[in-house]
Amino acid sequence: MLLPGTEMTHVTEQNPAANALFDGLRRVRWSVLATLGVCAGVIVFQTTGAGDAKPHETQDFFTGAAFALGLAAILSRAPATRPKRAPRQRVNALLLSLLLAGCLGLLGVAAASVTGARETPLLYTLAGALFSLRPFPELLPRER
Repeated sequence: MLLPGTEMTHVTEQNPAANALFDGLRRVRWSVLATLGVCAGVIVFQTTGAGDAKPHETQDFFTGAAFALGLAAILSRAPATRPKRAPRQRVNALLLSLLLAGCLGLLGVAAASVTGARETPLLYTLAGALFSLRPFPELLPRER
């Protein structure tokens, strides 16, 4: 079963390097999604849902950190869409983007632990899942 957008329409059996790259990226994606699922479970079962237990400065810190991680996840994916870059650089950019998306879930767990809130940390985790589900661009040129 493939995730949406991971269909290998541009990867052919004649290009085993592209198949290996996509298989590796898919494994990392599944690992990140599993981590985000565990983070969501920890947030739900650890917190009481009493959201305003801590001062707003603490919540502002976590909101700013989540915004920075989300922006970094988006911007780190940009080099992967440039065909003039080497395939290794493009894969590294995608890996960085996936890892930053996973960090949003870990930030959600930290925010839930410190603030006692449930909804906002779950939204951080959901944002990480959405960032990691984005389809991969074509990494290697098509063979003709």
